[in-house]
Amino acid sequence: MERGVVFLAAGLCLFACGCGGTLVPVGGKVSFDGKPVTGGSLAFVPLSKGPDGKPLKPSSGAVQPGGDYRVSTRVANDGANIGKYRVTYSPPATEYPAGVYSPGKPPPPSGFEGLVPSSSEVEVKAGGGQIDIELVKPGK
Repeated sequence: MERGVVFLAAGLCLFACGCGGTLVPVGGKVSFDGKPVTGGSLAFVPLSKGPDGKPLKPSSGAVQPGGDYRVSTRVANDGANIGKYRVTYSPPATEYPAGVYSPGKPPPPSGFEGLVPSSSEVEVKAGGGQIDIELVKPGK
């Protein structure tokens, strides 16, 4: 009986570790010129490997209207693995104003097009935490 319990516990541990390691909560604020960014998304692309030598899984998060974000790897808001990441920003998709549709013309810009993180690399540390992202125009 004891061997069965030990085997089950070891199997659960291997299952948890084999899925890319432990996820830690990561979130923060996204801003541009000191003001909250009101939409879009962030992607955390792994630059380092996990403790098992395997590549980490990427994480992403939607930027909320107040500029807050939380990253997800497998399910909503579950966090990211400990390690180094390249961060990219994608602006929100906009829609045509009600009653204004011009075939062949793009919808109005959101105002966040072309922005990039001021620091393209971040490190997620044990315990996770807040990582604020300041967006800038390229070349600054």
